[in-house]
Amino acid sequence: AIHDAEELLAEKRAAVSRTEDKLSLAKLELREKLQRGKYRFYPLQLQD
Repeated sequence: AIHDAEELLAEKRAAVSRTEDKLSLAKLELREKLQRGKYRFYPLQLQD
């Protein structure tokens, strides 16, 4: 049972690190686009 839990934990860690990789890649791409001036950042307007 302990072995199963450890495997599950390892899978979760792998999934998290993959997600973090995707996130940091997305941030890099967004930063590049912003630097090129393709997109302008507008603060999100909260709709009533």
